[in-house]
Amino acid sequence: MIALSMVVYLNTLKAAIQCSLYVAELDEHFRYPEADSFMEIEVLYIDGCPRFPATVAAVKRCLGQLGLTCPITEISVPDQNTAAHIGFLGSPIVRINGLDIEPSARQRTAFGMMCRTYEGTGGLPSEDLIRSAIIESRKSEQPPNASTRVSWAATLGGKATQ
Repeated sequence: MIALSMVVYLNTLKAAIQCSLYVAELDEHFRYPEADSFMEIEVLYIDGCPRFPATVAAVKRCLGQLGLTCPITEISVPDQNTAAHIGFLGSPIVRINGLDIEPSARQRTAFGMMCRTYEGTGGLPSEDLIRSAIIESRKSEQPPNASTRVSWAATLGGKATQ
C-alpha cells in the first residue's frame, strides 16, 4: 500500500513539474503582451476550396488555446497571374507576418492555382504547425515592417474576421 501511494505521489509530482515547465515555456514565448497588435495573420485561398473553412477554424482554435486575439484576413486569389505574383503555393495558405507557417515552404517556387499540401498532413496545416508559427512570430519584439511588405489583403480586397 505504501509503495502504491509513493508511485501515485511521484506520478502526481512529475505531472505538476511538467505542467510548470510548460507554463514557464509559454511565459517565455508570450512575454511581450503588446505583440498581439504586431501579428498579421492571412489565409489565402481559391474560391470554392473545401479546406479553407477548416483552416480558418484551426487558426482561430490555436489563437484561443494560446489566449490570443488577432484578426484573420481571408484573401481570395482570383487567377494564375495573381498567384504567381504573390507567391501562392496553393489553397489554403496561412501566413503570419508575411511568412508561410511551414518553414520548408518559404523557399518553394511552384506557384499557381492548385490545392496546397503540407508536410505530413496533406491539404490541411496541422494545429501543431499553426501554433508553432504563432509562437515563432511572438518571439519577435518588432512588428512586421509595413514599409517593406505589400499588403495582399489591401491589394486583393481581403476581409478580416475575428
